[in-house]
Amino acid sequence: MKETVTAWQMRDLDGLQTLNDHSDPEYDARVLADLAVLHGDAVRWLSPLVAALARFGTYAARLDRAARLAADGDERYVASPRVDSYHSVWFELHEDLILLSGRSRAGEVVAGRA
Repeated sequence: MKETVTAWQMRDLDGLQTLNDHSDPEYDARVLADLAVLHGDAVRWLSPLVAALARFGTYAARLDRAARLAADGDERYVASPRVDSYHSVWFELHEDLILLSGRSRAGEVVAGRA
């Protein structure tokens, strides 16, 4: 997820990291394709969790919606904090999983997992 969102927000141009101005539709299409693959993986690993803990179904539905809207051309649904973007939902899901495991975000940061 981090790689996909970073690729959406930043680009390597002439060896320098620069903001992605989304002026290259081929580049953005590759990142959106990566997001689609990530989403397929997320659906597969999230499904058993939804079966065990119904509240996770909300995350699945929100991720589906964000993935669909991003694929349909609404760029905000990749990573904008102003909408229920894929990144925003993923972050909430990640936080929920951290808490469910009995860990803390601070501990995960120290361990290099967040």
